[in-house]
Amino acid sequence: METSSAVFTLWPHQIEAVEAAAKQLTLHDRVHDILACGTGKTILGRVVADTVAPNGRTLAVVPRINLITQTLHDYQRLDDAGLGRVLIICSDPSVARDPRLAGLDTVVTTDPAAITRLVSDAPGRVTVVATYDSTCEAVMTAHASHALPAWDLVQLDEAHHTVGTGAWTRVHSDAHLPARRRRYTTATAKLLTARRGGDTEAASMNDPAVFGVRGYELGFHAAIRRGLLAPFRVVVPVVTDSQVHDLWDRSAPVRVGRAAVSADVLAAQIAALKAMREFGAHRALSFHPRVAAARLWTAVLPQAAALLDGEHRVDVAARHLNSTHRATQRTAALDWFSAPLASPAQVRVLTNVRLFREGFWTLHRLRHSALTHDAEDGTSTPMLLARSRHASVRSLKRYARPGVDSVARHVAERDPAARRRT
Repeated sequence: METSSAVFTLWPHQIEAVEAAAKQLTLHDRVHDILACGTGKTILGRVVADTVAPNGRTLAVVPRINLITQTLHDYQRLDDAGLGRVLIICSDPSVARDPRLAGLDTVVTTDPAAITRLVSDAPGRVTVVATYDSTCEAVMTAHASHALPAWDLVQLDEAHHTVGTGAWTRVHSDAHLPARRRRYTTATAKLLTARRGGDTEAASMNDPAVFGVRGYELGFHAAIRRGLLAPFRVVVPVVTDSQVHDLWDRSAPVRVGRAAVSADVLAAQIAALKAMREFGAHRALSFHPRVAAARLWTAVLPQAAALLDGEHRVDVAARHLNSTHRATQRTAALDWFSAPLASPAQVRVLTNVRLFREGFWTLHRLRHSALTHDAEDGTSTPMLLARSRHASVRSLKRYARPGVDSVARHVAERDPAARRRT
C-alpha cells in the first residue's frame, strides 16, 4: 500500500494498522488502536482519514499544544493539498509559525463562531487539529451555540487521558461532540494511578461502549521483535545515605544565588551523570513535578558535573522548558538538544514539567539518550517505573530516595532481562 505521495511509503505494520482500522470503521462507529511510541502512530491518522473520510470533516485531538505541530508535520509528509482547509484550535497562535509547518496555509483560532464558519464554508475536505482543552471549550461551544456540523471522523490521540471522570471524557459523547466515527489511539491502554497506602490501581480503555472495538495492537515488545524499536535498558542508580553524607562532607556547598542546594539533590544529579557516562548517553530529558524543581536542576547540574572525578567528568549544558514557553521557544530548545555534539564528553540536559510525557519524537533519532525522573514525595517505585513510554531510546530511571531496597525487585518485575541478570 503506497500513500498518495511518492515520497512516503508505509511500513508493513502501518499497512496492517490502516487496513484494520478502516475495516472496523465500516462496521462500527468507534474503534481503538494500540501502537507503541515510535512506530509511526501519528501519520496513520492522516492515512485513515484519507481512507474513510477523503472529502469529509476530520478532527484530530491531542493533549498538548506541541503535539499539534508534530501531527500536522507528519500529515504534510504525504502532501499538503490533500488536507483541504486546515484549522488549528489552541491558545497559542505562534504554532502556525513553526518552521516545520512552512508552506501550510492554516488558521489558528479558539473563537467558536469562527470555527463554525471556517468548517461549514469549506468547499471540500477540512482538517482540524485541536487540544483536548480547546475541544472541550471552543469546539463544543461551536456545536452547542453555533450549529457546527457533525464530524465525519474524530481521531483522539493519547486517548488514555480520556479514561475516568475528568473534563476530557466529554469527547466520548455525541451530545457534546457529534461525530459519525471515532478512532482512539494510544501506546498505553492501561494506566497506573496513585492510591492511599502506596498501592496502584489500573484504569483501562477496555469498555467497548466508550472506546469501541480494538482495531490493531502493536506493543513495545512486539515492535522490538519486529525491529521497529531499539531495545532499551532500565538503569537505577540508588543513592544511599552514606554517599550523600560523604559527598556533602568533601565538597564545598553548591549554591543557586544565596541558597545552598540540598545534598540529596546534588547526589541524585551526580548519580544520574555517572550512569549516563557509563552507558554512553549524551542527552537526557529530566522530568520534574514542579517548575521550581526543574529550574533548580538546570541551574545546579553544571556545578554538580564539576564534582565528578576524572573518569566520569562530563561537559554539561542544561536548558529548561515548561508549558509557559511558546511553540517557537520549544522548537529552538529541541533543535539545540538534538544538534550534533562537539565532543564525546559533552552532555545536554533538557528539564521539563510534564511537557514530554508522550508523543515526543525528537529522541527517536538519537541513539544514546536517557530519561530521568524526579520522584514526587510519596511516589511508589512501581509508579515511577511505569511512567516511561519511550521504548525507542535507552531509558535511565533515577529513584533518588536513600535506603530503598525494593527498587531492584520492582525493576526485575517489569523487565524479564533484569531478572535474568540478577
